[in-house]
Amino acid sequence: MITTIALLKARDGLSRDEFIDYYEKHHVPLILSIAPSPDHYAATTCQRPANAASPPTST
Repeated sequence: MITTIALLKARDGLSRDEFIDYYEKHHVPLILSIAPSPDHYAATTCQRPANAASPPTST
């Protein structure tokens, strides 16, 4: 079995929900259309704790 893990960063100005929605509705179908279908696909997203500091912004 081959396991792939990808860490993705959203484009500046894109909310977390918008990023997840775009990834699931655009990137996943694109990859599945050009690559062999995996036996199993699972996506897990991390939740930022409510008291966590905002991520640094790029300059």
